[in-house]
Amino acid sequence: MKLSGARIALLLLAPLVGAGVTLAVLLLRDRGPDIATPVTGQPGPPPTIQEELQAARDFQDFPLYWLGETFGTLPLTRVTRSEQPTPYGGPGPFGSQWTFVPRWGFLYGTCDVSQEEGCSPPVEVQISPLCAPAPFWLGLKDDELPEFRGARAFWRDYAGDGFIWTGNVVIHVFARRDLIIEVANALTPLGNVAVPQAGPQLPPPALQTCPSRAPEPPPSLEGVEGAQQFKGFPLYWVGDSFASYPLTSVDHLDLPTLNEWYFGYGESPTDGVPMPVVVEISPLCQRPSSSVGLDEVTDVFPYRGGKAMWVGEARLRIWTGEVVVTVHTGTQELTQQAAEALTPFGNVPVPGPPGDLPPPNLEQCPPSAWLPSP
Repeated sequence: MKLSGARIALLLLAPLVGAGVTLAVLLLRDRGPDIATPVTGQPGPPPTIQEELQAARDFQDFPLYWLGETFGTLPLTRVTRSEQPTPYGGPGPFGSQWTFVPRWGFLYGTCDVSQEEGCSPPVEVQISPLCAPAPFWLGLKDDELPEFRGARAFWRDYAGDGFIWTGNVVIHVFARRDLIIEVANALTPLGNVAVPQAGPQLPPPALQTCPSRAPEPPPSLEGVEGAQQFKGFPLYWVGDSFASYPLTSVDHLDLPTLNEWYFGYGESPTDGVPMPVVVEISPLCQRPSSSVGLDEVTDVFPYRGGKAMWVGEARLRIWTGEVVVTVHTGTQELTQQAAEALTPFGNVPVPGPPGDLPPPNLEQCPPSAWLPSP
């Protein structure tokens, strides 16, 4: 079953250096109204922009910033709220040092969502709690951040975005590179929470409250023996071999925001090219909207007792039980065959009759993480 319209959001893998520890963390650049949750949280027709704006004004956890109802010729077109996985706050469902925190977005202008590769609004302002992310997750030191309007900032010219740490929030700004500073200079408090401000200056950030280094990683597990010892969540594979490809790699990636196992079959033809057959397994709630970027909820379909969706020409994602399993190969036909051959690895008992996949326990996930309906 081939379904079109799904597209993959940009994943930025950044090196992290802090207190002598070098790590890598998956930072999701979450853009666009199709991957956000309506802020009213009510069933029925989508809220109007005024209803979304009122929901933001009613929010009291931390101050929000925006550019007003227009920025230049661009009108405010959406106000979104999502739950952002962030690498601090204690153990969470991923089994690492992370938690979910609110993230608000103010989107200006529109784009042509009919484009197959997707698009982003011309200008977007996102606001999250101060340490989400802390500077060190971007490979930065607090005392090296340049001053900007009394706050601290970091600009990524190659990505067309910037971070501004001020008071108890971090503001993430997206725009064209030639507009980014103009947008940042136009930021003003929404007024939902009082902000001590002197003219155009922003409050200085309390960065001393943020972690300055990553937590020590747990002992690495890898290989078949490591997978058998792992009890965090059930793993799936397609056996010791599949379609003439032997099992050649079993790897575990355990980062503060990403906990994932990989079963690889066959040999990679060159560096940077995946093996012919790969099965990835991660916790159920680890695949929110920002890692998929859907056009339509109808892209999801029942599959072997679980729920599935094509997220590429030959990549099938399956939500089942406590996990999400992604199967990808070189062709859609081979991916379908591999998905039919999926079976529990046996490290953790999986309920249900043999051959069936347990239905996904979607109720355990944050309501604003994009997942199939329960």
